Amino acid sequence: MIPVIVLAMARMQAGEAGKIVSQPEQASSTLGVSFEESWLKEYDGNPNPYSYLSSMLSLDWEPWKPFVVLGQPIRWQWRSTFVADAIMGGPETVYLGWAPQVRWIAPIGKSPFSLYAGGGAGPGWANANTANVNDGGLGQPFTFIILASWGVRYEIDRHWSTWLGMQYQHLSNAGMSNGDKPNTGLDSLGVMVGAGYGF
Repeated sequence: MIPVIVLAMARMQAGEAGKIVSQPEQASSTLGVSFEESWLKEYDGNPNPYSYLSSMLSLDWEPWKPFVVLGQPIRWQWRSTFVADAIMGGPETVYLGWAPQVRWIAPIGKSPFSLYAGGGAGPGWANANTANVNDGGLGQPFTFIILASWGVRYEIDRHWSTWLGMQYQHLSNAGMSNGDKPNTGLDSLGVMVGAGYGF
């Protein structure tokens, strides 16, 4: 009887030791969809009082397991983000864009909270007014968008999560309109809220 008890205790200790040194598990969901809403304000000295209500729908993919930094598993996502901006205070009223992004997610200890940061860039379209060269707006309809975001994320359960943070957005045509109308780059910053579901 005693050898059996000793053997069982040894197996339990080995199992506990294995848990201590094992690598963190992969995210419970590697594919997901998320929706984010931002209220942005132009801050770069444009003569127009630009502001934006920005809606973003993203398809999220975590192709690899987290990598470990200082004992913490850092997750990262590839994101395919579709952007729709309602523009106020400028000559344009609508912006539509798409941007592939990368996002890093770093847990805060063993709590359901984590920090996130990421960004990306891609093409877009705005209903720019090309007839007026001095309206302070975008130089042409075809433009590019640059996105960056950071904040705090909360894991509700293995499928649902929500987050609150800051969103940066830059709209520009990379100088392609110069000669006909100046390339006015629009820089904006604001608060973002989001929610996601992992399949």
